[in-house]
Amino acid sequence: FQVVVVSDHMEEATNLALGQLPITLFTPDFQESMKHKSISYALDHLEGFDRVIIMDADNITDTDFLTRINQATQTVKVLQAHRTRKNENTSVAVWDGISEEINNTIFRKGRVNVGLSSALIGSGMVFDFEWLKQHMHECKTFAEDKELEAMLLQQRIYTAYLADLPVFDEKTQKKEGIKNQRKRWIAAQYG
Repeated sequence: FQVVVVSDHMEEATNLALGQLPITLFTPDFQESMKHKSISYALDHLEGFDRVIIMDADNITDTDFLTRINQATQTVKVLQAHRTRKNENTSVAVWDGISEEINNTIFRKGRVNVGLSSALIGSGMVFDFEWLKQHMHECKTFAEDKELEAMLLQQRIYTAYLADLPVFDEKTQKKEGIKNQRKRWIAAQYG
């Protein structure tokens, strides 16, 4: 495996610290930062991989994560791991974590239980490398997970869900943050 970090407008001290790690570090300078641009940039500079796992900078996994992803993706091209809360330090973070679990139950586990593809959620996503490299550039909004989900559905590519494979994610801690997050999510659903 190879860890790739796309540092788009991170502080220089962060980039220097990252440069000391055994990773591949890309530092594009986009005028308008968007996750899909960073992923596309990395994919343009990488070759020869089987799978891509998309994680956010704050995500943490169990030590057997890569082994389990490797086993699970022998029969599927796309997979969503179970993103769940890693913090509960404020009431807003607890609520955000509960909201995420409700969404996991309905839009991931629930859909899979009735034979449909899992919804994607932005991190903890695993893709066939060549498929993602070919299609990531088609994403144009901040809701790249929904755009990718639509492409997969149109191509009849099934997205599996591993409910027992956690990806721990930092939950929003302040009311204003959750308000802005929900506005973006609602806009993504309509867009």
